[in-house]
Amino acid sequence: MFTGIINNIGIITKIKKKNKNININIEAQKIFIKNIKLGDSISINGVCTTIFKKNNISFNINISKETLKKIKIFNKFEKINLEEALTINKKINGHLLSGHIDDIGKIKNIQNINESYKFIIKIPNFIKNYIIYKGSIAINGVSLTINKIFNIKKKNYINLNIIPYTMNNTIFKHMKINDNVNIEVDFFSKYIENIIYYKKIIF
Repeated sequence: MFTGIINNIGIITKIKKKNKNININIEAQKIFIKNIKLGDSISINGVCTTIFKKNNISFNINISKETLKKIKIFNKFEKINLEEALTINKKINGHLLSGHIDDIGKIKNIQNINESYKFIIKIPNFIKNYIIYKGSIAINGVSLTINKIFNIKKKNYINLNIIPYTMNNTIFKHMKINDNVNIEVDFFSKYIENIIYYKKIIF
């Protein structure tokens, strides 16, 4: 489990394909590397992964074929959001995330408004069923609040406000129009849908 509050920004230095999985080497700040250990879960742009190798400057994770179907493509030298797994004594300043990506969105517009930034992101139509105005959503592992949901020509979009702190301490400062992003909706909404679905069947 994660909270969507980014601990560090890493950079992908190596990507190695093995069968249909990939092995990724990531460099990060030494203080971040020092705090993690083998077997830890770690969020990489919102994707829950497991550390299987590390040294003083980098660590390695595997991403499976099944996960690769749902997430944006990783590229060598790409900067990525990193978050350590939630612990019992950690404050939940964002919202609870599972690290299982629901689908991919696309940035359609970025506007600078009074030091903050407005991001317009096109979302897959089915995701609209799991989001609400002022509800939570994770974009590339960052916990954010939905400011607006709207539809243009049968395509759904969300409006997100990125404050200066988030802009400066995540990869949002490196993102541009037409970039793809990983989306994870609030998983409680999926539990609610499941309960309603089975109640309809039973009753």
